[in-house]
Amino acid sequence: MPTPWIRPHVLPAALIVVALVAAGCTDPGTQSGDTSPAPTTVTASISTTQPATTTSADGPATLAGRLQRILDSDAGALLTSSPGQIMHIIAPHASIDDSVASGSIDFNGPALVGNETVRIASVTKAFVAAAVLRLVEQARLTLDQTLPNTALPTPILELLARDGYRTDSITIEQLLRHTSGIADFAGNAAGIGASAYSQAVLSDPTHQWTALEQITFAAEHADPLAAPGDEFHYSDTNYVLLGQIIEATTHSTLAESLRQLLRFDQLGLTATYLETVEPVPFSAGPRAVQYIGDQRLNELPASIDLFGGGGLVSSMRDVATFFHDLFNGRVFDDPATIRTMTSLDERTGATAGLGLFHAVLGAVDCWYHDGLWGVLALVCPDIDLTITRTWNQAIPDNAYDPNTAVLQALQALSDFAAQTG
Repeated sequence: MPTPWIRPHVLPAALIVVALVAAGCTDPGTQSGDTSPAPTTVTASISTTQPATTTSADGPATLAGRLQRILDSDAGALLTSSPGQIMHIIAPHASIDDSVASGSIDFNGPALVGNETVRIASVTKAFVAAAVLRLVEQARLTLDQTLPNTALPTPILELLARDGYRTDSITIEQLLRHTSGIADFAGNAAGIGASAYSQAVLSDPTHQWTALEQITFAAEHADPLAAPGDEFHYSDTNYVLLGQIIEATTHSTLAESLRQLLRFDQLGLTATYLETVEPVPFSAGPRAVQYIGDQRLNELPASIDLFGGGGLVSSMRDVATFFHDLFNGRVFDDPATIRTMTSLDERTGATAGLGLFHAVLGAVDCWYHDGLWGVLALVCPDIDLTITRTWNQAIPDNAYDPNTAVLQALQALSDFAAQTG
């Protein structure tokens, strides 16, 4: 479910610059056509408790220590609204593939150690999109397939048609790319649901939602937002429909389909599961408590965000592993599939690929998805850098900038790369 309180899918300009030098790349301020500020401008705005550089003799252990201190400092700023946070970084150039954690599982709870699991919310969409593309690789679906030509249940097709949707013109690709024109049941920029769905959830916090109820909620609260393919409108409803298409195509649950299509076992995703639909893996770490303001998210049923738009519980290590492997040939059979997943629609001008969002970090292409419950997954394949993070709060204090720790971590990696060559 996208965050209704902050603008989703926007990376800060400062983050855009520092990622480049994390692998020793050239000054992005000198790239042709690039308007990003130079690294010196960015680093001047960074405040850490550590020196600006490390020495080559210090090695990865000192880098890990600096990352830990960055997270400790940031967690102190967030402590009044979130019990803690976890970050996992895969940066082969710095010999790091590890988690750092700060704070506790819950207020006054045991300390986080880094293997804890959380609801990853809309970051689930990247997994769902990859599963659809695996079905395309297997010739069981096509991206230009329209909704009536999928195995979507008839009640869903009839519901959409009654609400004015041209289902015979809506394709699987448009669902993946958020250009279907279908309204968001959870609420976003369209002005629906952000309050209506949240109020519905909080007014009856024990209600177990179904996928059909969520699709119906979208139909009841808004008309079609645009003609199919014409405009970008972020919508959880698109991915609930994709979840239904996956289940109808595989004749299995979404949980089992994701697990098999995406090769969870082969990738070593030992802490990832679809909540309530499948058992908690034996090797999964304990659940950290997440919050929406003062509301403990763990006390709300998983069904509020379960059917494709969200639903996965995972560790930051597992999410980082998946995003890293996605771009390193371990998820798809055909190398062309990741190019399809990261293609953009020039007609809409949106930065949306298929289940991922694009950011040009200086001259480097990076891809990411975020989630309402304080989760971020960012991968820059050109410099082989992956960062995942949860800060376990959907509504942090107004004075708190959730990008600070990521920015400082990128600066630490940049300093390390500059010193080690």
